[in-house]
Amino acid sequence: MGVESDAILSISVRRHVRGVVAAVMVSDSPYAIREPILSPGQGAMAGVGAALAMMAFLEALQRVSGFQPSLFVTQVGSIVLPVCSRDCGPSLSLLIGLGTHCALGAVFGLLYAVCHQRVPSRGLVAVGIFYGFFLWIVSSLAVGPMVGESLRKAIRSWPWASASLLYGGFLALTAVWVDHRRPRPLNTVVPLD
Repeated sequence: MGVESDAILSISVRRHVRGVVAAVMVSDSPYAIREPILSPGQGAMAGVGAALAMMAFLEALQRVSGFQPSLFVTQVGSIVLPVCSRDCGPSLSLLIGLGTHCALGAVFGLLYAVCHQRVPSRGLVAVGIFYGFFLWIVSSLAVGPMVGESLRKAIRSWPWASASLLYGGFLALTAVWVDHRRPRPLNTVVPLD
């Protein structure tokens, strides 16, 4: 009795039309589960950071894996803007491809932010890594058939799978960092039992 905790007491009451209480639910949880961890803007920025981290990771793996991220991004740029691949040269195609990769990273980071509610840190990391795995599967199945053979092989390779897991992990660690920096409520309700 009288032990302080960080628990937030929430009570949910359902009422019938006539005002009669039908059910009462009491939750003794430290998480405001309806509150998102990342705002959409934070999710988009984390997605861009994660996309750049993916490219840096793939660049570091290049000697071991043979995966050439600059060639991959250049091919993406030439698909996004085919006119530029003939007239502008490979450097502009590289910039367009990197911009496209970062834009997709921002969109997927935003989706992660708006779909993710507050859970414990271990859950955030697990969901983030699963999100990266899910994006790798989706890119292999949905994007793979629409691109050429060399891009299809690159998307389905183990370096790209590892980079996708890194992307999800980066989003999750950003969410954990933002959650730990968030001010905690001063008025905690303490159970009296």
